[in-house]
Amino acid sequence: YMENQQIPRTDNQDYLGVTIDTKLSWKQHINNLQNKARKTLGLLKRTLYAAPPEVRKTVYEALIRPTLEYATYAWSPHTKTGIETIEHVQRSAARFVTGDYRSTSSVTSKHFNSVFFSFMICNLYVRMLDWIESTTLCS
Repeated sequence: YMENQQIPRTDNQDYLGVTIDTKLSWKQHINNLQNKARKTLGLLKRTLYAAPPEVRKTVYEALIRPTLEYATYAWSPHTKTGIETIEHVQRSAARFVTGDYRSTSSVTSKHFNSVFFSFMICNLYVRMLDWIESTTLCS
């Protein structure tokens, strides 16, 4: 109660840009991130389709990556589905940056083996592994 009025109970709450639910599963937060990043990526695809890869890379680093990485030390995905959800957005962003939308190309193909791409895909994964190790060691 607050000032004689009952405070409504919710299943999840946004706090400083992170969605926290009653089970601390982070599923809703990851879904919110995926939706926000995909909307931004869709807008970028429509407006920057003719831009050179360097410009698309810069825009990705400025608008999409910070969305995905914000507060990862607090919510870092540790479930397979959480990791796959974030990686799916990263793969879509990589295709946008490189301009390679062929169904036969792959994230792991030689075409994508640039220093930038390796960093882009691996950065979030390494952060997730670091978080998993630190929580395992502390337990």
